[in-house]
Amino acid sequence: ANTVSLLNRDVYMHPFTFDCADVPTGVTSVTTARCMRIDAIMFQSQRLELVDVMELPELDPESPIPNTQHPSDHVPIVAQFRFRSSLHTTQQVAREWYLCLGGGCSSTPLNERQLKSAYKLYDLDGEGMVTFQTAKRVLTTLFGTLPPHYEDILPRSCNSESSGGMSFKQFVSAYVQAVKQGGMPGIQDLTDAFEAFDTDGNGSLQLEELLSAFKTCAPVELPPEDLIALFKAIDASGDGSIDLEEMIDYLSKVWADAFSLPENMKRRSMLSLDPMPPRG
Repeated sequence: ANTVSLLNRDVYMHPFTFDCADVPTGVTSVTTARCMRIDAIMFQSQRLELVDVMELPELDPESPIPNTQHPSDHVPIVAQFRFRSSLHTTQQVAREWYLCLGGGCSSTPLNERQLKSAYKLYDLDGEGMVTFQTAKRVLTTLFGTLPPHYEDILPRSCNSESSGGMSFKQFVSAYVQAVKQGGMPGIQDLTDAFEAFDTDGNGSLQLEELLSAFKTCAPVELPPEDLIALFKAIDASGDGSIDLEEMIDYLSKVWADAFSLPENMKRRSMLSLDPMPPRG
């Protein structure tokens, strides 16, 4: 589904699909036919913190369920969560900004609102400029100690006496350049998606396979003519099929285009962690 959302810029996926975590449980069903985990609690880790998980009873294949003690063929799982504070979320975004500059960009790009909140955290005195000294203080708070090679990772504008520090525009620009240089993450996931779309296993996608992928994974139905146009756009060689390299090249271009200009950050990214606003 994530790959489909990248293939079509008009398809928006809920942030849960990019930020999905799972509660650890272990085996939840032991019957005469199976011994496996069939139950799960999924949650959005950017918004919720897992506090506790109720310990499951030990299930023995010698005593399959349902039985007198467990009337169902699987046992319930219970977890406790708490909402993450706005400060925790802002600190996480501020860490991601710095880590991205160091070559460790995450799979979900930061949008303008998130970058603004991160910048305010670095701008301790609210002067509209982030100096080298204030950046060091914030990094120490965020990571517990100054990260290695921070002098080389922080933008030069932080240590510029002539400018007085790093402006928000420079803050965004540094992030945009880091994302563009780092390239698109999750290539293995895209490869797995390609193999799933390639239903006949011949190593290339035909138009029918792309149409089937969108029908199965897209949250909304798209006009066939739009999908045909998309197929032709991805098929760089024009041979009537899409190979893995063509699909990754196309998706990488979509990823890079999303960060080609700082102004583009003003639009809600299809990969944004923020939910879409309700329609009036």
